Parts: sequence; C-alpha cells; structure tokens
Amino acid sequence: MNDFTKENGATWLVPGSHLWEEGRVPQEGDVVQAVMPAGSMLLYNGSVFHAGGANRSNGPRTGCALQYALGWLRQEENQYMACPPELARTFPRELQELMGYDLATVNLGFVDHKHPNDVLNGTAGDGPGDLGPPWLLERDRAANRLRVTDYEPLERPRVSLDADLVQGKG
Repeated sequence: MNDFTKENGATWLVPGSHLWEEGRVPQEGDVVQAVMPAGSMLLYNGSVFHAGGANRSNGPRTGCALQYALGWLRQEENQYMACPPELARTFPRELQELMGYDLATVNLGFVDHKHPNDVLNGTAGDGPGDLGPPWLLERDRAANRLRVTDYEPLERPRVSLDADLVQGKG
C-alpha cells in the first residue's frame, strides 16, 4: 500500500453529503481530501459523494477497499451483463471465476442454490446444490422472506469532484 497524497490522487469526499436534500451540488468548501499515510483507514457511508483524485505522480496509488452491503443490495455494476454469459462461457474457468462466476465462501454467491460456474457452463444439474450445512441454508431461506419490494432509488446528481471543484471550475 502507498501513502495517499494530493499528488497521487487521494480520495475526495464531501462529508455529510449522504444527508443532503436531493439535487444539492457540493461547493468547493464542502470537499475534503483524505491525505493519509499507508496503513491508515478511511471509513465512510457509500452514499457520501466521493471520488478518486487524479494521480499526477509517477507511481501507483495502491490501497485496499473493503465494502459491506446487505445481501439484498446489488453490486454497483452488473458484471454478468457487462460481459454476456455467451461470451463468458468461452473463457477459461480461472477467468470465469475472477469475473465472479465463483462462490465467495460457503453459501455466498450461489444461483438457485447452485455454484455459479456450474450454472454458467450448464453443468449444475436439476436439483439444488449443496452450498452449506442445513442450518445455514435455513437461515438463507429466512432472509429471503425479508425482501424489500417498494424501494425506489433516488436520482443523485453526478459531480466530478476532482475536475470541477478542485481545479476551480465549480
């Protein structure tokens, strides 16, 4: 990991923006940059306006990003549609797994209780797969009964924190 510096594009944030009314656009004074030494931790709600800065150094900016989302939330980009299954089937298994056609751990990432790589390649069979112990499978069935069906995401304005605000264009 590296230090996060202004020169290598440390993460930009607008603290408290997750609580703003819809449509409010950040101003220059709202934006902070997470300049910090390697090994530091930056923790924020994912709906806070944030962006990676431009790396104007000659070296990499390497960090470790860990995210948590409730099981019923979707990932940011649907990688399964970005690369259609018909194309993914032509790749080696290792690449398919790197693309997400794999289980993250026991009972996490399955498709109809089957391994996603088996579903992709048509080798899953007819019955449910064995993705974990019975108590864990029962917990999953209980969680599926708690689906949220009336959620409508808010439209958030898209703002280029680095380009517009930091360089004096905002």
